[in-house]
Amino acid sequence: MNGMDADLNFYVLAYESSSNDATDEIINTELQVQDRNRCSTCQTLWWNCFGIPSQYTDRDIGVSQWAQRWNGVISSGWLMVAIAVLVYDLGSFLLPLFGSRQEILNLMMMLSLYVLLAVHYIFAFCSKLRSIFKSAVPKLSWATCLNARYLVKRAQLLDMSNRGLPGLPFLILCVLCPLVLSTYRMVIFLYISDCDVSVYNVAQSVVGVIFMVNWGFHVYIFYFIRVSFQCQLNLVLSFIKKFENDISRCRAVVLDVTADFACYHQLCVVLKVTAFPAAVLAVVVNITTAYMNNKSDCVVIDKQGILLSQHIAVLAWSEVVMALLLYATAMGGYNVHYIWENFVRNVLALKVKTSKLHKKLQLKEAEYLLKESNVLIVTIIFSITGIFVGFHFGDQSVDFLNLPAM
Repeated sequence: MNGMDADLNFYVLAYESSSNDATDEIINTELQVQDRNRCSTCQTLWWNCFGIPSQYTDRDIGVSQWAQRWNGVISSGWLMVAIAVLVYDLGSFLLPLFGSRQEILNLMMMLSLYVLLAVHYIFAFCSKLRSIFKSAVPKLSWATCLNARYLVKRAQLLDMSNRGLPGLPFLILCVLCPLVLSTYRMVIFLYISDCDVSVYNVAQSVVGVIFMVNWGFHVYIFYFIRVSFQCQLNLVLSFIKKFENDISRCRAVVLDVTADFACYHQLCVVLKVTAFPAAVLAVVVNITTAYMNNKSDCVVIDKQGILLSQHIAVLAWSEVVMALLLYATAMGGYNVHYIWENFVRNVLALKVKTSKLHKKLQLKEAEYLLKESNVLIVTIIFSITGIFVGFHFGDQSVDFLNLPAM
């Protein structure tokens, strides 16, 4: 079976196919008349990091420790608990702040942080829905990126059994930065502030540290998938060079890879639409707070208040910078489409007999899959709205509540 044998939606769902898919009959018929062991196109699905077809086990690619039977139950349980804790904590600070004109700054600052923390749990929940309902939720095709089978497919191209995790220093950074900042937040609200320390506040702060570290792992997954695709596209270039006279075969391999890459591309688009407006809003809130503190004659009237305000400002800016830099490093920028553009340039630069016109035809269908979504306009709208609101906050209270936020 090649990239043109089935409806495109099936290829996006290839890791989660079910008997309910409309294309099952076509696929089964094709598999009966085709010897997969002799099909060079199908063999590319088993490529390892060297481009050698190798039917692997979990141990062969270094992920056997991730594939325990109870992992699915544990991950689902942890996800439900995490979402419940976030919703509860959100309500605990939202109710005192909501509806008060003087508390808009505090509300916006807390919400921007919670959005960044909640994004990856929402993504994971969408991935669970995708795994359960499969083609019944086609708009969640991007969530396939967080499916275990999808990640195992990415891992097979990285020689993890010999080299370990790719970008280990970046993984350490993704864990260390959130850990340091969440610990700093805990110190601010439990020791620097004058409010009483309770068991609930301590527990809330500890949970916040755990959530921040989980966010760091979520950022690393974007890096992990990106590096895998860059390795795979290099192998595809070699395949195109080898089978330069067989346009159909090359097109099939390209579409196989593009269907997977389209999921990652869409995931990054969804991330930009959800997380980056929150980061922009956080910047606006922090700038507004700084200006108001400089102009105010009554907000901070003692050394303790000044010290607390300074620590919170440092923490807030550090969290915003951390989020923007780690996401940018993980994706190699804020638009992963450059990975595909580099691949296309390399294809056109290959010194083969096939004309450039045929090469473009070979990539025409794949280009359609990676069209930029108009939903990015939402990001611009929210960003502009955040800036506008920043200049129209009016009289605000910048006396921060003693909330050991996550």
